[in-house]
Amino acid sequence: MHIYPTPMLINNDESRPCLTITGELPRIYKRGAPPRIVLTQEVLQIAEVASIPDSSRTLAYVVLNRLYNDKKFSQSKIAKLFDVQRETVNRWLKRVGIPLLKSGDAVSRSLLKHRKVPFSNNPLEKAYLIGLRCGDISAQKHGRCIRASVSSTHPAMLKLFKSLFKNYGVVKLYPKYDKRKQRYLWSVYCDLNPSFDFLLSKNENIPEWIVKDDGLFFAFLSGYFDAEGCLSLCYDNNTKSRSFQWVLQSCDKKILDEIVYRLNIIGFNLCNRLIKKADFKSYNKDFWGIKICSRSRIFNLVSRMRMKHEEKIMKYKLACELEKNGGENAREKIALLRERIKTNTKNCMG
Repeated sequence: MHIYPTPMLINNDESRPCLTITGELPRIYKRGAPPRIVLTQEVLQIAEVASIPDSSRTLAYVVLNRLYNDKKFSQSKIAKLFDVQRETVNRWLKRVGIPLLKSGDAVSRSLLKHRKVPFSNNPLEKAYLIGLRCGDISAQKHGRCIRASVSSTHPAMLKLFKSLFKNYGVVKLYPKYDKRKQRYLWSVYCDLNPSFDFLLSKNENIPEWIVKDDGLFFAFLSGYFDAEGCLSLCYDNNTKSRSFQWVLQSCDKKILDEIVYRLNIIGFNLCNRLIKKADFKSYNKDFWGIKICSRSRIFNLVSRMRMKHEEKIMKYKLACELEKNGGENAREKIALLRERIKTNTKNCMG
């Protein structure tokens, strides 16, 4: 085998020489010219090849092995480095005799570049996350990890997701197009340690160990409300009065029934009402809801909860402020908060 050095090339930016070596790869078929791989100075530096072997085949093996096995580069990343297709890199690895990773191992190795911190096993945190999982959060196995994700147009939900998982893994964000609503939204995800496997199944009922304990139940309710609930704070120009509503609606009838049952034991006297029958367009299941319109009962309930959703917290704080000062400047303050949330949402997608 031979090494085919090219003339010295000039880097336009720094006017310094760089070496390019073209090496032959082993043949699979006897016809045609032997396949070759171009090894630039940049590639050799990234692969950290200190000395160049006499054989071009050996050099190709050393570089590819360093990148693929030692530095854990994916085939796609190597392809980008050489400016070729991933399938080309796949053939190169086979030609020089480097064993290919199985697809599952390749995904797992990619995920393990970032350390995944095991779950804290804090029961309150776990109950909250299960409540959130019963709402908006999705979770599935991804290689050897658990990938949690959510899509939203509201920056408050994106911030909430990041605050929950940033200490356990790397949180990543990307735009996604919703064909049904014909708009873009943000998708955010995090690959988690296998100890988060309790998020894999979406419960149809509240787990018994949560229902039995007041603190755990309200932690669950907080997570579920952050995902599915709404605090509505409005001002009526005709009656010159403000209204404050606690609304929780979803297709999870069993969970809503259990929430109603648990809150009624405490004395809230609620009921779960059918909002809309399944039409298999907007909803594949019947849509149910719980509503509280009494400000005193809302303050009593929310004071027991552990909400983390920024928008809901802002509305609750303003409602408390207006309650203390007798509703002074309620119209202006409510309008200002609504405009702030609207602007944040618009900027998030803009």
